Parts: sequence; C-alpha cells; structure tokens
Amino acid sequence: MLHKTDQLREAQKTGHLAPEWDPVDILMFVNQLAMSWAGRGDLLPAGEQERAAFLAARRTAIVAAVQRLFPASGT
Repeated sequence: MLHKTDQLREAQKTGHLAPEWDPVDILMFVNQLAMSWAGRGDLLPAGEQERAAFLAARRTAIVAAVQRLFPASGT
C-alpha cells in the first residue's frame, strides 16, 4: 500500500492527479470501485471474447470515473 500511495503522491506533485485528496482515500476509492465486479461472475458473458470485451469496457469506465473525480491539476 505504501508504494501505491507514494505513486499517487508523485502523480499529485507532477499535476497528473488532483492534489486535494489524500492519496490513501484515492487508493481506497478506486480499489473499491474496481472490486465492485469481483464475485459477480453471473454478470460476465460466457464466451471468452465477449468476456474480454465486457471487462475492457468496465476498466474503461473506471478510468473515466477516476479522471473525472480526480482530474489533473488545471483541468
């Protein structure tokens, strides 16, 4: 956890991530958002390609949410 929060602090210092949030709060929020799909295999498509596309779309949505919640400085 310390390595990840150090990375978040560095992203804040370089203007890639909103500095207003505590890095631990960012880490916990993003982790919980990403984990919301864990244990929900019943929602995954059966086919391998469809499953890969479904999970890629979820990752894209998580990245978009993080970008909006914790924008780079000056955006």
